[in-house]
Amino acid sequence: MQEIENIDLQLEAINLPIGMLGNTIGNNSAVDKYSLSVHPVPFNDKLDFDFKLSTDTDVKILIFNNLGQLILERSESLSKGFHTIELNTNLLQPSSLFWYTFEVEGVTTFGKAVKI
Repeated sequence: MQEIENIDLQLEAINLPIGMLGNTIGNNSAVDKYSLSVHPVPFNDKLDFDFKLSTDTDVKILIFNNLGQLILERSESLSKGFHTIELNTNLLQPSSLFWYTFEVEGVTTFGKAVKI
């Protein structure tokens, strides 16, 4: 039970409302500015974030372990269009649950993925 409490604390620290995992929060007008697909789930050596941006903007991806600790961060300034950010996950612990956030212009999409 201690692990779940740690996740809740970390999610609150990054302003993610508990109980809304897998959803998008933020400025509703910015939701039209990108589409996102995260795969494969479950994943092994890599996790891909495929998305389309409607404007030039900054993108930020955060990965948290099951204890709510930030373990991977990636930020990029990208142009309008289709993009794939491939995260190398070789060093992540196998058979574990991870949480991710994907942020564009104040809109955060978040979810979970399992490494096999």
